[in-house]
Amino acid sequence: NDKSLAVKESLKWLELLLAVLILVDLATTPNAARWVIGAMFIAGSAEALYGAYQFFTDAGPNFFQLAGALRAFGHFDQPNPFAGYLTIILPLAVCMALCRANPVAFRWLSVAAAGALLVGIGLSQSRGAWLGGAVAGVCLMLLWNRTTRMLLVPAGLFAALGTAMAFTGLLPASITDRLSQTIEYFGVFDVRTVEVSPDNWAIVERMAHWQAGWYMFLDHPWLGVGAGNYPDAYPAYFVGQWLEPLGHAHNYYLNMLAELGVIGGGLLLLLLGLAFRELLGAMLHSERGSAGFWRAVLAGSIGGLIVFCVHNLFDSLFVHSVNVQVGVLLGLGLIAGDQLRRERRLVRL
Repeated sequence: NDKSLAVKESLKWLELLLAVLILVDLATTPNAARWVIGAMFIAGSAEALYGAYQFFTDAGPNFFQLAGALRAFGHFDQPNPFAGYLTIILPLAVCMALCRANPVAFRWLSVAAAGALLVGIGLSQSRGAWLGGAVAGVCLMLLWNRTTRMLLVPAGLFAALGTAMAFTGLLPASITDRLSQTIEYFGVFDVRTVEVSPDNWAIVERMAHWQAGWYMFLDHPWLGVGAGNYPDAYPAYFVGQWLEPLGHAHNYYLNMLAELGVIGGGLLLLLLGLAFRELLGAMLHSERGSAGFWRAVLAGSIGGLIVFCVHNLFDSLFVHSVNVQVGVLLGLGLIAGDQLRRERRLVRL
């Protein structure tokens, strides 16, 4: 049990908490919040454009090649956390672009940021990020109002039609092959029963780390192998040919169980549950009231946190200080919820 690794991992949560505390103290007005949000948009857009540069100039390692194109990875060394970082910002960018309470210049900044983020996410070819973005989009449409909920009906019919065409062989083979790979990407299997090929390498490697993490949890169910100690414990639990630890289990929830056991995993779920209870409660109670700036901020924060939770099923976004950005989003969401509650109280008076 390496205590230095445990301290490093614990500091990530302290950084997240500090980001929340600073935000709820300093960004309590729309103008102050816009400065914070604008900084997030500029940083995210710059990272997305750097990823686009890598894609178009082929500036990256050969093992990031997929279907003849380089997967953008930015400064994250891996495409998936790069895409996760961008996708966490995207819901807020879309909400700010659509919010009529924002100044025109800020709305245009939001539109430009949303466009740049979409490009970076697309060029990463990260299916985990794509799924996170899709789930966040559907959830926000369900939460916003009756009109957006009605828009999900044609979207659902279109998805059902596409599924039917795939099963009946009416879609091109290239599309159905990619769909089958995507389904396999989200599946669970024993890596010892699979023949590794260039096409399934990334999927099998991820599953091998899932299995190693699960075996750590089975051996240490209550307290795990120690915070941040997944890489140290990995040599005793690796499966098949996957000798090299990649730093984490490529599933943050499983990684938490492996490192901190049932107690750590339970605390994580409790914290997420409390956060969503607070934010979703404020969102639902504000549907018939304000549709202004703070409700848009709240929606964007909820969307970003949904992306974070979904993407963590296939990776860990507690890397490269993304935890600080999550703290900023949570802080913005808490401020927005508090402001909306104050607005409701004033209306009642």
